[in-house]
Amino acid sequence: MKSLKFISIALIAIFVTTNIANAQMKLQPKGGSNNLTKGNLNLIDCFTGLREEVVSTRTICAGTEQIFDNGKRIIDYKKLIDPKMKESNNHEWVIKKSKSLYKEERIKKDRITHKFDQAGEYDVMSETKNRCGGIDRKIHKVTVLPNPNISVTPLDPTVCIGTEVILTAFGAVSYVWQDGTTGFEYKTTPTVQTTYTVTGTDGNGCSNDASTTVTVNATPDANFFTSVQCSDNPVDFFVYQSTDYNQSTATYEWDFESDGTVDYTTVGDLTASHQYAAGAYDVTLKITTANGCVGTRTAAINVNSPPVVNLGYDNYRCEGYPLTLNSGYSTGVLWSTGETTQTIDVTTTGTYSVVV
Repeated sequence: MKSLKFISIALIAIFVTTNIANAQMKLQPKGGSNNLTKGNLNLIDCFTGLREEVVSTRTICAGTEQIFDNGKRIIDYKKLIDPKMKESNNHEWVIKKSKSLYKEERIKKDRITHKFDQAGEYDVMSETKNRCGGIDRKIHKVTVLPNPNISVTPLDPTVCIGTEVILTAFGAVSYVWQDGTTGFEYKTTPTVQTTYTVTGTDGNGCSNDASTTVTVNATPDANFFTSVQCSDNPVDFFVYQSTDYNQSTATYEWDFESDGTVDYTTVGDLTASHQYAAGAYDVTLKITTANGCVGTRTAAINVNSPPVVNLGYDNYRCEGYPLTLNSGYSTGVLWSTGETTQTIDVTTTGTYSVVV
């Protein structure tokens, strides 16, 4: 009899063990993705009412994009008992700024992405409802710091080519310019219109950009040429035609002897003239454009005395006997007869002249 009693107890133990195993199999969800052992159970008991939890606190700069996760998902035990029941996974995301509604989204996602363009204090909340009517609220507290107000002076300046420009940045504690140069001051000598950008960072690590565009105007070429340089007539000066500046609005200052005294000033007139005595001179032309760019040139000229021509007294000759007239110059000669040689022979009565 003692032996039979031992066998009966053993059978009962086997039966209980089998029921526990079956119970665990029933609770295992479809696909076997959730392990119900006590050590790693990632489930929340079905409850009613509101439960809140601050899951993160962060400080960022304005304009920063953030990702928010609602934390643990609420799943009813009913879902585990009956895998055919549809899971309740409706998340209502609410973003509040300074205790006022800022943005609300109803979306079936465990996480959202939001960009904070304005500084302030924000609560980003995820509310998940379970099948028992309970609400699990996950709160992310966000402090958004303002970005620094960066400025650059001078703002959009206009300069003449070859002029050094010193740009100065304000509003932060450190600066990086577009070419990697650091510091609040930036020196440049642009030859064409150029935009310069600086990034300033404040003590909180927040940054912002500012830009300025430097417009470059051409410096005029003060080129000129002269007429025949003889002392018996005024010497005429002509400014070269140019397309690098507006000649009609430019100012022209002539120093005909380069002695530091402006002898003639005109606006928009490309010509000038001056009477010289014979000799060598330096002539300086200064051109100032309407936008203030200046070009200067000095050139040397030689003013010659006019040629002296003496054909002698009037002559009398017998007809048929030639008379030779000599201008005294081998070039630049024009006789009244149309000849261009230094001398001509005349055999007829008349008046003869020569221009040299």
